[in-house]
Amino acid sequence: YVTKPNHPSFIAGRTGGNQTFTVGTYPLNVARLNVGNHYNTSTYKFVAPVAGVYYFYAQVYYNNGSGSYRFGIRKTPNGGSAFMLNTCTHKMVDNDNSISIAIIESMAVGDTVEMYSDSNASIQAYYNINDTTYGAHTYFMGYLIG
Repeated sequence: YVTKPNHPSFIAGRTGGNQTFTVGTYPLNVARLNVGNHYNTSTYKFVAPVAGVYYFYAQVYYNNGSGSYRFGIRKTPNGGSAFMLNTCTHKMVDNDNSISIAIIESMAVGDTVEMYSDSNASIQAYYNINDTTYGAHTYFMGYLIG
């Protein structure tokens, strides 16, 4: 049962302002949109409910700091090992920088994807997805194409 109004889709972010996290999955604990409830706000992963082709997009808004940061979208096939689908690097020079990444990926039932940093650095990002003045800063989204 998948029709246009019920296509799995999500946009996830985090409440709060500046927060620093180290290597790993971005802790996006709020789903502003979560059609079908397939984005888990505890594990911070989207689980594909149906096989198909999906579009994913992620953005990180770095609030301050210096150095190079790398992040991307990581997939774990159902019963398999995790691997990075894509990565991008951002050289932080000053305050208020952002970087985004997108991919179209074939997913099987039970495959998961997450927004992930594999660089060995602490990252201070600005989150605050529910801010009514500015909207989402750091977020992860995706939806079933077909």
